[in-house]
Amino acid sequence: MTDHQTASETSERFELLEMTTTIVASQQIHAADLPGTVRAVFDVLSSLAGYEAVEAAPADDLVQLPAVPVGKSITPDYLISLEDGTHHKLLKRHLSAIGLTPDQYINKWGLPHDYPMVAPNYSAHRRELAVSRGLGKKRFAA
Repeated sequence: MTDHQTASETSERFELLEMTTTIVASQQIHAADLPGTVRAVFDVLSSLAGYEAVEAAPADDLVQLPAVPVGKSITPDYLISLEDGTHHKLLKRHLSAIGLTPDQYINKWGLPHDYPMVAPNYSAHRRELAVSRGLGKKRFAA
């Protein structure tokens, strides 16, 4: 217990936890609905205790943290999405699937404008294939 928490506050939080756990265990609640359920239980308990309901912070005020540190998001074989931590050779395809453009992604996370959208080894492999097939060379007129 911290200096700012009284025994009563600790007891109320424990009761909230117990009630929410009981509700979640007895019903099928989707993960997306869990914050709303906790909020509803808190509001009911607050109204019963005579407290005024506290407004939840708007979603715009919430700060999203990257799934991995930016420095560890680039590996030789794949790029790790800062959105959800998944591994991708082509990050641009993943971004389009989640509704972001590369520029939006770069601006959202404060990345440098030369941040790669393709894994370095995959890019080198595709370059080798192109060179071996003669792509990019000027053709002589016959």
